[in-house]
Amino acid sequence: MTITTNADLTYKDELLNKYLNNKSQKNFEALVLSYTGLAKRIAKKYTGYPVSVDDLQQEAILGLIVAVTKYNPD
Repeated sequence: MTITTNADLTYKDELLNKYLNNKSQKNFEALVLSYTGLAKRIAKKYTGYPVSVDDLQQEAILGLIVAVTKYNPD
């Protein structure tokens, strides 16, 4: 299990702020990639279901993309 440090949170907060200030493709991809590991770890918890781990991870990443797209800090 990986422990998230304050430095990681600061980095991810910085990526989120960059994306919110300038919704460029580069900022979007950096933000999604920074949380991809988390999405994959969560998907692995559902390995007992009749769906492959790859499919679960793909769905988790798609959910992450949707969440970043719809995120509204207000």
